[in-house]
Amino acid sequence: MPGVDDPLTLFESWLEGARAEMGYDADAMVVATVGQDLAPSARLVLLKGFSPEGFVFYTNTGSRKAV
Repeated sequence: MPGVDDPLTLFESWLEGARAEMGYDADAMVVATVGQDLAPSARLVLLKGFSPEGFVFYTNTGSRKAV
């Protein structure tokens, strides 16, 4: 598969395939962290874009998780 050596090219290929199947619902993703108590905390966000600098996603900046 072309681009397998480049993770972003591979991700873009996966995202295009998912969008072909699911539309823009494929942009939904989960961001999770683990606190000092080792309890996970997760939220659904929407992918806005990605580049070699990282992934950009939409979230509610007033939420507990965003803080």
